[in-house]
Amino acid sequence: MLKIAVLEKESVAKDLIFECAKMLNDMEWTFSHFTKISEFAKAEESGQFDVVFFHELFYTPRVSASFVERFPQRIVIYCMEQLNDMQKEIYPMNRILFIQRRQVKSEMMRIKEHLHSLLRSHKDYLLSYNGLLIAIRIQDIYYIEKSNKNLIFHTVRGVFKERKTMMQAEEYFKNYDFLRIHASFLVNVQHIVKIQNDMIELHHQETLPIARARKKEIIDWFHAYVKAR
Repeated sequence: MLKIAVLEKESVAKDLIFECAKMLNDMEWTFSHFTKISEFAKAEESGQFDVVFFHELFYTPRVSASFVERFPQRIVIYCMEQLNDMQKEIYPMNRILFIQRRQVKSEMMRIKEHLHSLLRSHKDYLLSYNGLLIAIRIQDIYYIEKSNKNLIFHTVRGVFKERKTMMQAEEYFKNYDFLRIHASFLVNVQHIVKIQNDMIELHHQETLPIARARKKEIIDWFHAYVKAR
């Protein structure tokens, strides 16, 4: 379930939640409202929030270090009185967004498409592991590796194994921006830091080989992906 936190005045918070309800009608979600950063921090002790709306007063280095930089998959939306030109831009794969708090409805519409693209990977994949079904957040999957008749899922939570084919995985995850870079590797594009020579580097500093026959296709696809975002 998607967890949303709103650190705003009550009147603005109501508008934000109303607009979220219209946008997220195909997802299960819940929200919490806070007026103090200390309340938010305490609530986080029992579980992290996926999306956080911050009043502009919280747009500070201290808050950023504690509640934004430490959570690289969190979507953060700052509600500002006025936006400068840079804040109005929506950059590819950027998870930190800015909206004008006096125009919540139109501003949420402005970021809607980008927000939807970010939220796709917040859905769960049900993985069958040792006879159990385990829900893994798609965004937490770094890459999938083929190993004999099994798939090895390398994730934020560790390594899991499932008896499926790479073709089945590729068909399922193509809707979530996973890229087949090699006969043995299917990679979550959101975790790619750079492509260099015949290798890709991921956020957690692991590198994987690119099949030479696929190199041009992969680079072209990745550039198109970034441009589209």
